[in-house]
Amino acid sequence: MPNTSPVNDDATVTRYILERARNVAVANVFPVGAITEDSAGEKLASIGSMKAAGAVAISDDGRPVMNSRVMRAGHGVARSFDLPVIDHCETWSLSAGGDMHEGFSSVRLGLRGIPPAPKKWMVARDILLAEASGRASMWRTSQRAVLSTWWRGPGARAAG
Repeated sequence: MPNTSPVNDDATVTRYILERARNVAVANVFPVGAITEDSAGEKLASIGSMKAAGAVAISDDGRPVMNSRVMRAGHGVARSFDLPVIDHCETWSLSAGGDMHEGFSSVRLGLRGIPPAPKKWMVARDILLAEASGRASMWRTSQRAVLSTWWRGPGARAAG
């Protein structure tokens, strides 16, 4: 994943990761490039050059791309280079300060809960944006959040 120092947001870093892996790794290494420069969510990284250098996917792992316009552009570029997008599904403005999933356990432990809405909102947005790239992987979210949003559709309402 590109949540390294430095962030894997250009071909130089991608090539360094692969060269280092060839020399010392005991496992296969498949570098994932950043969607945005420095994983800051504002400007697309050099996705094409990272692909040419050996990146196998793009992600701002650990940081959601909050700017929908940038994420849409990232999906479009990913499609042109046949790269999957690995998405961190969370809306920080809704989940900030939370310690764990909101529910019985968070109340019992006295911890600030994170409601499911921040993840479901981002899953819904990114399902729609993934239509531009044709494929995406939703990470760091629950199956329930992804499947309930996908199955009923982002605009669908629950019965009852």
